[in-house]
Amino acid sequence: MRTKNTLLILLITLFCASNANSRETFASCGGSNGYTYYVLGGFVSESAAGYTKDAIQDGTIQFTHADYKDWDVVQIDGFKKPYSAKGNGGSVTFVGGTENGFNIMVFYPTDTIEVYTLRPLTNEVTWLQSKSNFQMSKATVMKANCLFQ
Repeated sequence: MRTKNTLLILLITLFCASNANSRETFASCGGSNGYTYYVLGGFVSESAAGYTKDAIQDGTIQFTHADYKDWDVVQIDGFKKPYSAKGNGGSVTFVGGTENGFNIMVFYPTDTIEVYTLRPLTNEVTWLQSKSNFQMSKATVMKANCLFQ
């Protein structure tokens, strides 16, 4: 009898723990289009410096949460490989907003800041990325269409 009770307690604990850590997808966004500004220096030559049209055609961005807390931004590349912001050392913060849009910020302590403004009323996300390291310094602004769950 004691073994059955121990097993039952273990199963209940595992069930509760798995539900507490379950993640839901809030939005899935398709390919992004926009512009990037490359600063001269590092690996960026004079001919490559400046503004350029930019796009991520085959990618997907997913915004996930656990009970509308503990947000994560998951980039899925053209090979269907996911890259979690949190899993790659990023700190993800829900910043807030209004019914017209709200912001999620990702801070990577090495060299990058990203700000995503999700707009459920217009089914889109606009996002900014600022990156600066020994290879390059750049700023990007993009827009993607989204499906909100």
